[in-house]
Amino acid sequence: MNAKEPEAAKLKALQEAACMGWADIAAGCHADVADDQFEGFIAQLEQQAAPGVATRREAIPRG
Repeated sequence: MNAKEPEAAKLKALQEAACMGWADIAAGCHADVADDQFEGFIAQLEQQAAPGVATRREAIPRG
């Protein structure tokens, strides 16, 4: 394996994620959050994601 391959794969993944993000913004799939409301917005996202994270953790086989 070429030493540059892992870095190239990371760069490609970041570029693809950025493209997806810009496409979401163009499609109106975003939230505008005021600076003074940012921490509360993140806390809401954490609460929404927590049940899914717990479910995924339970599905991971432990060795």
